[in-house]
Amino acid sequence: MIAQTKTRFQVKAYTPELAGDWQEVLQGAPNATLMHQRSFLAYHGERFRDASLILYKDHQPQAVFPAHRQQEEVFSHQGLSYAGLIHKPCSFGQELQLYVQLLRYYEEQEVSRIRIKATPLFYSDRFQESLSYIMHLAQAETSQLELSLVLPLPLMIKHKGRKATIRQASKSGLDPGAGTR
Repeated sequence: MIAQTKTRFQVKAYTPELAGDWQEVLQGAPNATLMHQRSFLAYHGERFRDASLILYKDHQPQAVFPAHRQQEEVFSHQGLSYAGLIHKPCSFGQELQLYVQLLRYYEEQEVSRIRIKATPLFYSDRFQESLSYIMHLAQAETSQLELSLVLPLPLMIKHKGRKATIRQASKSGLDPGAGTR
C-alpha cells in the first residue's frame, strides 16, 4: 500500500449542496471535460448509486471523483467514457496524497475494489503520467487497456492531383484504369 502522507485532505461524499464546489474544481482542472459536469452525470438518473467525492484542502475544493457504487465495488463512473480523479493543478506529491485520501475514504466505507477508468492524457494541457506510477505504488491491478488516438484539427490532406495519384497507383502495382471499365 501507499505510505503515510503528511497533508490530509478532507473527503466529502458529493451532495447537490456541493455542486458549486464541484464546478469550481472543473473550472480549474486541466483534466476536466464536459463529461464531468454534474448535469451530464444527472442524465443517468437512478441507473447508478452515486458514490462521487469532493476532496478539500484547507476548506478549498481541490479534486472531484465522479463515481458510483455496486455492492462492495466503486467505479469511476461507468456512465462516462472516462472519469478518474479530476483535480486542480498540483504537484505529484499532492496528487499522490489525493489518491491516498480517496482510497482511505472508500476503505472506511467498506469498499473492496475501486475500478478507475482515467481521463486520457490528451484531454489535459499538462501531459503528466503520474497515475500509472501511483497505481504501481498502490499495487493496483490493470484489468483492461484501451488505445486512444488524437488527430489535430483542421486535418490537412495534401492532394497532388490526378496524374500523381495514377503514377503512385501504378508504382504500387495497381491498375489505375481497373475501376473505370
